[in-house]
Amino acid sequence: MLRYYRAVAVDLDGAITSGGPPDHAVLNAIRAARDTGTRIVLVTGRILADLDAVMPGLVDEFDAVVAENGGVLAIDGVPTPLADPVEPGLTQRLREQGVLVRSGQVLLACDGSVAHLALDAVHDLQLDVQLVWNRESLMLLPGGVTKGTGVQAGFAALGISPHSAIGVGDAENDHTLLHACELGIAVANAVPALAEHADLVLAEPDGQGIGKFLSGPILQGTEIFHPRRWQLVLGTSTEDGHTVTIPASQSTILITGDSGSGKSYVTGLLAEQMINLGYSVLLIDPEGDHAELGMLRNTLLVGDTGRLPSPQELLRIIEHERSVVLDLSVAKYDVTTYMIDVHYQLLTRREQTGLPHWFVVDEAHRPLGLSCAVHDWGYCLATYQPNGLNPQTINSMGWHLRLLHEQRGQALLTSVHDGGRTIRVCLAARATDHVRHHHKYTDADLPVERGFHFRTDHGHTGVVATNLRQFVTAMKQCDPAVIRHHARHGDFSRWVRDVLRDPGLAGQLRNIEYRVAGSGVESIRAELLDVVSSRYALDMDLA
Repeated sequence: MLRYYRAVAVDLDGAITSGGPPDHAVLNAIRAARDTGTRIVLVTGRILADLDAVMPGLVDEFDAVVAENGGVLAIDGVPTPLADPVEPGLTQRLREQGVLVRSGQVLLACDGSVAHLALDAVHDLQLDVQLVWNRESLMLLPGGVTKGTGVQAGFAALGISPHSAIGVGDAENDHTLLHACELGIAVANAVPALAEHADLVLAEPDGQGIGKFLSGPILQGTEIFHPRRWQLVLGTSTEDGHTVTIPASQSTILITGDSGSGKSYVTGLLAEQMINLGYSVLLIDPEGDHAELGMLRNTLLVGDTGRLPSPQELLRIIEHERSVVLDLSVAKYDVTTYMIDVHYQLLTRREQTGLPHWFVVDEAHRPLGLSCAVHDWGYCLATYQPNGLNPQTINSMGWHLRLLHEQRGQALLTSVHDGGRTIRVCLAARATDHVRHHHKYTDADLPVERGFHFRTDHGHTGVVATNLRQFVTAMKQCDPAVIRHHARHGDFSRWVRDVLRDPGLAGQLRNIEYRVAGSGVESIRAELLDVVSSRYALDMDLA
C-alpha cells in the first residue's frame, strides 16, 4: 500500500515531552520515521534561543522547526521570521508595570496571570496583537500568526502538501496546528477542548503516545483512518434524507452507468469538491466535458487548444499543489501512448511526493483500459464500459456509484467499507455549470478526421471545417446543393451531437433539417447559421 502521509508536525511541551528533554524512546521513533522518508517538523511556542539553552541539539532531530507559535521557521539551523515583531512599545509598557517579558524574534512571552495587564496595554497602544494561551503561559503575537500559518510555511519550504501531513498537539494553541493538517491528533493528556475537536485521540500521553504512533499502522499506510473533516457530499438518501458523503482522502470511487445517465455530471460534482477542499487533482477529460472546472481556484485547463502538455509540464504544475483539467477531446494525435506515459510518470512522482492526491478519469476505459491496474488510493473512475477496465482495478474500488438511467438524478452507492450496503441517493447540485458545448470549439482545431467534410450528392467539395468558425464560414459560402445534401441526411445535427457532444444544439439543428423538403434552401441556411452562431456567441459578420 502506498503511504499517504509524508510529514508529521508535532508540538513539544506536553506532546513530545512532559517537561524536560524528550526521552530516548521518542527520539529513536522520530529518527526511525525520518529514515523512512517521513518529514518530522517540530512546532513550538518556545523562543529558539531558550530552546537551545535548555535542550541543546534537539532542533537537529527535525527536518524543520516552527518556533514562537508560528512566528519563526528554522531549517538547517537558519531561522527566518515569518512576521514582523510585536511593537517594542508593548514590551516597554509591560516592563514598566513589572511584568517579566521574554522577547523573541516575533513574539513576547510572559506568565498567563498577567493577561489583564497585557490586554489593557494592547488596547491602550491600539495594536494588532493577539493573546494566545499555552496552558499557564501567555504569548503576544502579531495578528494572524498561529502554529497553523507557521506549519503551512514549513510544509511549503519542504515541498509537502498539508493534505499529506499529520499534526499532533496537546494545548489551546494547537488548534490551528491540527486544523492545518489532513489528520489532526491530540495526545491523551491534551486539554479537553483540543481532544474534542481532534480527528483522533491517542491512548497514551505525550512522548509515549507520539513514539507509538510514529511506528504505527496509520503512518505506515497499512491502516486507513478517514478524518471526518474532509468529505465529498454526494447527495441525500432517498430513505431518510440524511446527507450521503464519501471520504475525500485515501478513497477509490467507481462511477458507472449507461451513456447519458449523468456520469460526467457526478464526476464533475466530486472533482469540484476535491479542488475546493484544496486537494491536487488531475482530471483526465477525453470528451471535453469539464472545461468549466478550469475556472476554479488553483486549477488550470490544458489541452483545449489541441496541444497536450508533456508529462514533465504536468508535473511542474501539480508540484505547486495545483489541479489540472487535461482536455483530450481536440488532441491532434492518438492519446493512448501519451496517457500511458502520463499516468506512469505521475504515479511514479506520487510515490515520492504524494501528489496528485486524486486521479479523476472520465470515460476511464479509454485512457486507462485493461492494461492499467489500480491498487492505491486517490482514483475516481467513471465509465459506461466497466468491463474495459482491469479486473484488479474494479475489485480495488472502495465505493461504487451506479447511475440510474431511468431515474435521472439518482444513483445507488455501494461501499465495501460498510459490508457492501447499498443506498439510493438523490444527487447534489453542482457549483460549476455542466454543459457539453464549449467555446473552445470556436477556434481550436479538431483533428481533420473529426472535422465536418462538406459534400454534395456528387461527392466531396474539398472543404473541411475543423472548428465552428470555419463551419459557419463554409455554410455561408457553400453552394445551395451542399446545404440540401447535408440537411436531407441529417449530417449537421449528427456532427454536432457526436463530435461536439452538444445534444441541445443537435436537437435544434435536426428540427431545422426536417423542414428541408418543404422550405427553400436559403431559408434553411439562414436558420442553421442563426442557431449555431447564437449558441456559441459567434459574430455573423466576422465568422
